[in-house]
Amino acid sequence: RETNSIQTIADVREQSYDFGIIRFRTEYERYFMDYLTEKSLDTQVLWDFEAYAVMSCENSASAKKELDYSDFAFRSVEVMYGDDSVPYLHESRSADKAIQNCSRIYVFDRGSALDTLHSLKNSFMLSSPMPESELEKTGLVQRKCRFNGNKYRDLLVYSSGHTLSESEILLVNR
Repeated sequence: RETNSIQTIADVREQSYDFGIIRFRTEYERYFMDYLTEKSLDTQVLWDFEAYAVMSCENSASAKKELDYSDFAFRSVEVMYGDDSVPYLHESRSADKAIQNCSRIYVFDRGSALDTLHSLKNSFMLSSPMPESELEKTGLVQRKCRFNGNKYRDLLVYSSGHTLSESEILLVNR
């Protein structure tokens, strides 16, 4: 099921899920790793990446090949997942608090995010790189986007001692 990183950790630890995948900004890695150790969970790095700005091909910012996060100030709506929590930290963590004049819409799942990006031509979302075929189907484009802390990690999380089955390995490597 699609959920946030903290809930995924709890699901694996307390509800006997075999494994989960979490995503976080690498600048918060020590908080996540301490939390995962405290919960007696093992991990495996799946992917490190920089986020891209995903938007409608009709968004005026799409004309540029590379953007700064500040390019979206005043005229854009940022589509965000509500999950920016970090273990042991209580304040919200968005990519760059410098943009105060940018409206935000919080969504829970990727499908809603893509629908919103397609419908609201002035919207954008920071996302892991997406396949061009998926972007073309939805009328979206992705652009490099510079901002502080633009380094993310996807981490496989599983109970200490759990050995991944062949089918689990195939699923994760898909």
